Parts: sequence; C-alpha cells; structure tokens
Amino acid sequence: MAMPDTVTRLPADFYLSPGISSEARSSQATPADAFEARRSLPAPLSPPGGYHSGKVLGSVVAVCSFEDGGRLTELQLHPVVMTGKPTSQSGRPLLADAEMGKKVIDYLAELSAPFGTMIEFQGGTGHVKL
Repeated sequence: MAMPDTVTRLPADFYLSPGISSEARSSQATPADAFEARRSLPAPLSPPGGYHSGKVLGSVVAVCSFEDGGRLTELQLHPVVMTGKPTSQSGRPLLADAEMGKKVIDYLAELSAPFGTMIEFQGGTGHVKL
C-alpha cells in the first residue's frame, strides 16, 4: 500500500493511533509528519509497504521507437529511483545514478529472462533486444 502524498487532512483519530509521538499530534503537524511517525514505529504498529518495500528501490521509464508501419524498432528503459525524503516528496521519480541504474536494469532483466526477453545495460539505460 503506497502512502498518499497529496493528503492534506487526516481524521483526528489517526493522530491518536498507538505509538504516534506528541510532535506528530501537535496542531502544527501535517499528514506527512503523521505518516513519518507511523512509518518509524516497530512492527506490527508500522504498516508494511510503501515505495521502499521492494527488492530494488527503483523503476523504469520506457521509451519506444516505431517505424512508419507501427512496428516496434527500439525499446529503451531509463532507470529511475523514488525519493524518500522529505516525506512530502516521497515517490517522486528521479533518474538513477549509474550504480543504482545498473541494479534496476539487472533486476528487471532477471525478472524478464523467463519470458524470453533479454535486456542489456548500456550507457546508463536498459536496451531490450527485439
């Protein structure tokens, strides 16, 4: 379950959840403060999931090229990572650096291989072999 980043209000009882700090309960606290406080709680009080619960902390933006007849000629995968801090910007995609980009593409290649899809990491992007 992903945290809703655009929430502007929460019900009052959310702030009274077990373990939520007094700072997150103050009249000046924002929903982002409350979500951050809840995320830092030990299990089982802290819910699983969110943007940072996977094996690799990233995703890709696919760029497809087609010929005039509509046939796919090239598929590039640009690796991105999701920001985590500040909470108000959590989940905003940014281009991955070379090291993280390789991890993202390698993981996607591992997941894709059983389906016969081959992906190579070249020049900071993934290239799907067509």
